[in-house]
Amino acid sequence: MEEMVNQSKGMAIASMVLGIVGLVLSCLVIGIIPCVIGLILGIVVLVKQKAGQGMAIAGIVTSLIGIALFIMVLIGFGSAMSQLESEVIHQRIGAVGEAWESAVEYGRDFEAAVRQF
Repeated sequence: MEEMVNQSKGMAIASMVLGIVGLVLSCLVIGIIPCVIGLILGIVVLVKQKAGQGMAIAGIVTSLIGIALFIMVLIGFGSAMSQLESEVIHQRIGAVGEAWESAVEYGRDFEAAVRQF
């Protein structure tokens, strides 16, 4: 019995530590992995044993916050990339537009020069 209590306390500590690590690394892609593992361990401790519930709850909360931050960073990164892509496309269209206008002007000048002969 005491062995199960020690095991659940160890899982609760692992849940809390992984939740904190995942929270710190949530701005990186790798940060989601410790958050998910910490969340699973915390839930297992809460369901199976009463020992270490406080640390398990702390692990679950920090893991959920880390997952939420990861999702927000992912959405922000996607939005920034979309905005950057739009700006690049507008710049390319602008450059082509200027070149097209120059070609049209050159064509008009050429037509006028040909008509004179």
